[in-house]
Amino acid sequence: MPRADLVAFFRVWLSGYRSPSHVIEGLRGRPAPQWGFYAQLTRAVLDSLLLYVPLALMGREPSTHPYVTFLSADRCYAASALFMPIFLLLHWLLLCALVHLMLRLAGRRSQIDLIMNVTGMTALVVGAFLLVWDWAYVLLGFRDPVILGVSHLIFDVWGIAITVVGFKRLLGVPVWLGIVLNGVWLAVGVPLAMIFVRGPVQAQAGGVDSTPVDCSERLSSRRSKWRCQGRAIGVRAAANGSYQHPNRRLSDRLWWSPNLET
Repeated sequence: MPRADLVAFFRVWLSGYRSPSHVIEGLRGRPAPQWGFYAQLTRAVLDSLLLYVPLALMGREPSTHPYVTFLSADRCYAASALFMPIFLLLHWLLLCALVHLMLRLAGRRSQIDLIMNVTGMTALVVGAFLLVWDWAYVLLGFRDPVILGVSHLIFDVWGIAITVVGFKRLLGVPVWLGIVLNGVWLAVGVPLAMIFVRGPVQAQAGGVDSTPVDCSERLSSRRSKWRCQGRAIGVRAAANGSYQHPNRRLSDRLWWSPNLET
């Protein structure tokens, strides 16, 4: 990218923190989909280098284990630093194609190049802010991943505003349809991201509660004793890695039997 275009790119990026109208007018007439690709790639590299690499070097583990079985928690951030740029680009391309398809099926004019420019720059504007927010959340000592996730959805409202304005001014998409498209984007994109993406919130120290359980004392009821025995067995199973979720067929759920010994 020539130096003049690079300066213009940063100006458009920063204008996204001023108002949705400014960033969309800055995108008007810019090379498409090149600027959208550069924006999304910049966002992905920033996440990799400034979030996942430091977390991996600090030896942190995510609060929730990855859903993919071949990736352990202690390697999650290191692996994310490598594959996250590729995943974010593919994730973005898939959702852009989905928006383009929905507009075409609705009989409306659509240009996937412009969709990529608008959504790519939106991802950079919002993603760069979320990077700062995530580190502030971590450094302030907060640990709740649910609150962090909800805060991300709140900040995504700004991104929705940018894309709605962009779709209306560049593609002639009505505001209501732009909101619907953003809702579909979130409904499809968030579950896909949850499979691979893990936030910077560290797991609680100690992981699984391995405190010894003593069920020898007299308990108030037989049901309480059964629950205590079940917890003791669950703790031992978690400690040696043989824990299985209790939601299985009834004949397999023997951990609650009153005859089991602790």
